[in-house]
Amino acid sequence: MFFTGLFFFFEFLRPQDMYSFIAPLKIPLISGIVLIFLWLNQGKRYGWKDRRIRLIIYFTVFCAVSILWSNNQYWVWLSFQDMAITLLGGILPLVAFYAAKNRFRNFLVFYIFLHCILAAWAFAHKGTGPGGSIGDENDLALVLNAAIPIAFMGRHALSGRVIGPKLLVIAAAILGFGVIATESRGGFVGLAIALCGIIMIGKHRIRNFLILGVLAAITYQFLPAEYVGDVKSISDPNDITRVERIYSWQLAWKMFLANPILGVSAGNYAWSVADYEVNQGIDSPIKRSLAGRAAHSLYFTLIAETGLVGTTIYFLLIFRIIATLWKCIRWQPLSPALPGKFISDLAAAILTSLLSYLACASFITVLYYPHFWYLCAFAVVLDEIRRKMETQDKPSLEITTSP
Repeated sequence: MFFTGLFFFFEFLRPQDMYSFIAPLKIPLISGIVLIFLWLNQGKRYGWKDRRIRLIIYFTVFCAVSILWSNNQYWVWLSFQDMAITLLGGILPLVAFYAAKNRFRNFLVFYIFLHCILAAWAFAHKGTGPGGSIGDENDLALVLNAAIPIAFMGRHALSGRVIGPKLLVIAAAILGFGVIATESRGGFVGLAIALCGIIMIGKHRIRNFLILGVLAAITYQFLPAEYVGDVKSISDPNDITRVERIYSWQLAWKMFLANPILGVSAGNYAWSVADYEVNQGIDSPIKRSLAGRAAHSLYFTLIAETGLVGTTIYFLLIFRIIATLWKCIRWQPLSPALPGKFISDLAAAILTSLLSYLACASFITVLYYPHFWYLCAFAVVLDEIRRKMETQDKPSLEITTSP
């Protein structure tokens, strides 16, 4: 689908943020609207009845409703707008149009290609991204980490006439070097988790361990001493970044305890945090206020802004997505003609990407960013492909079980 590719091209590479003459054209908005109309024209309107997609819809609606008890209505609108664009322009079209093996494979190759461009951008721009939800070094490292397992673990499932497994391994290496180029400490943690996930969740553990071990050893020799020292400072209890993060998390917890059911509303941590500081933060460990600043954690942002209602929806979605991927990993068709390895390999890759993202997001405010929600959509699409293959496999089952 041309418009899907256009939407994700602008979503990840952000040319509208780099070149001022592109922004007035509103290409992402136009492509998103076209995709919505195409989705509406689908006879069955795939997606919105799916229990997992409905949880995303519920979370989006909850963000909108939270304007009723917010301090800053504008930031509720921005948070809801991000969620709505992700849902309508990305998730629903993905589920509707890409639940077919070849289409989904081509899309994921395109997805990896976009992230390789982002990695190259990181090398050329001192570790920063092009803008939007991937403008910051930490944000860029986060999304690159999430793409590494899909490239490496999915190399056989995604290979074709032009793109082979070796080329996808090279792509995974480029993404890894892109993470290092960001010099993000949180990104390094996410990279380590992604590599461990590839070894533990993927097949051929010993081979993967050896390949990744050699690459890691070679890479370590070229790491800047300053970056190595910065990573080692993660365990320093006096590190100012660590102290500020812990302080912001403590305030988020106080915010949650004061608003346990509904939270302070979407996007409103920064505009409510001053109300929970003592003496405007002067007596705090960082000796200043955090008013207007983020919580520096997906999870503390989640509990503070959405309370038990939003947190329950979010974690229920995570559990269902993980259960979906695990089911796909274990699925084995009876018919040898059906590509069960395609399903299991990609499920393991997406699961590893998801776990890496969720771990890395512990230190970054990315609750309303699109990347987690797209990984959830990937899982739903893959499960729909599996379900279709399972339907084709039923005749084999009947033949096998017939007297």
